[in-house]
Amino acid sequence: MSFVMEARPRGLTSPDARGRERSVELPNSERISSARFGFTVTKKIGNAITRNRIRRRLREAVRAVAPAYARADCDYVLIARRGGLTQQFAQLAEELTTAFKRIHAVFDETSARRSKRPHARRSNHAKPKTE
Repeated sequence: MSFVMEARPRGLTSPDARGRERSVELPNSERISSARFGFTVTKKIGNAITRNRIRRRLREAVRAVAPAYARADCDYVLIARRGGLTQQFAQLAEELTTAFKRIHAVFDETSARRSKRPHARRSNHAKPKTE
């Protein structure tokens, strides 16, 4: 494995002070934009030259694959692993394609589950006092 991908849809929800998800309204400039990518390579991978080389390879793979698979309303973070240094570029691009498909399948499943869930109702009944 050459990387771990994390993703989050942008502008749908944000945690409030209690940690519950709430809807967030974004400015128009944020709503209509392309996918954003972040790259993380830790010092455990190697020295600066090695880290930069892995980052460049991941960036180039994203340039090649993202136009076909990335969603414009998502933020993606790729966390590099040591395998990204020696893996063939075609395999790296294929792995990235698979990661996009898996993440989007989870997003679609989650949104379908949310739309089918009935709205929770709160009870207005107070608990009886026990003395």
